[in-house]
Amino acid sequence: MESDGRRMQLLRHSMQKTIDKFASVAKFKVFAQNLKPIYKKDPDGFRHMHTQMISQFSQHLSEELECMYKEERLPELLKQLDTLSKNSDKSVGNVWRPCGEAEVDIQAHLLPIKIKQRDELREMLKTLESQNRLLQGALKSKQMKIMETSDKIEEYHDKWKQISDCFASEKMVELDKFNEHQLHT
Repeated sequence: MESDGRRMQLLRHSMQKTIDKFASVAKFKVFAQNLKPIYKKDPDGFRHMHTQMISQFSQHLSEELECMYKEERLPELLKQLDTLSKNSDKSVGNVWRPCGEAEVDIQAHLLPIKIKQRDELREMLKTLESQNRLLQGALKSKQMKIMETSDKIEEYHDKWKQISDCFASEKMVELDKFNEHQLHT
């Protein structure tokens, strides 16, 4: 199983140690006390049976664990974990750890989110301010055109009024002349 990654080898090693410890707990004395009639008949055969049973127990347990590893795809998953661990950044200083106070922990979690939102709002504000400046410039130019047009209209109005006044006064003079002429005739 040398093709397995480091973590899988460690898991197999630790599980084998656990099986060995569990098997060593099954002491011969306890086994002999619980099965006294069989032990009295053939002590050497009983000792051999105990050794064989412990060996088979360890072997079956190891086989069962191997089946579980294969079913759960543990070797390939642990190999992937080894690969990810090798490729990951080893900087430990930037890792966030909770301090135990809920309010402080939540603030530490929310601070980057709030900073991002603030930056987005600032960017939006800059965009709106630049659009506002453009609109103000357009408004000023429109107001200037309106004022120029208003001045021209007023100038034309004054000229027409002068013409109208002049025309009205000439008509009045002619009308007076006509009336005088009519009176004399």
